[in-house]
Amino acid sequence: MEFSMDDLRELLGGGNTDCEKHPDRGVSVGSHYKIVVCQRGFVYAGEVVFRGAYVTIKDAVNLRVWGTTKGLGELALNGATDATKADACGTVRVHELAVVSMLDCTEVIRATL
Repeated sequence: MEFSMDDLRELLGGGNTDCEKHPDRGVSVGSHYKIVVCQRGFVYAGEVVFRGAYVTIKDAVNLRVWGTTKGLGELALNGATDATKADACGTVRVHELAVVSMLDCTEVIRATL
């Protein structure tokens, strides 16, 4: 039996309303805005879309100082603090094998000075 990638996505999504298809941008699961932890310590935040073997992060920021006392979870749940340092970096594409974890964000994390 053979499955297409769309068949697999449908099966894995199981009709879950948390999974939205975007015909022109691929598939995003959960919140569109995520913190993406990558290998070698890189941490990005932005609008995440999955395209083939790559995770595309649109309007991305590189989180170089979290500015939290409770880690990335606090940043994902409550947004940036006054101590958060984030640098704009446009669109970032990361191979799926380089992604360590992703956290859904309640709000967009913007670049800071």
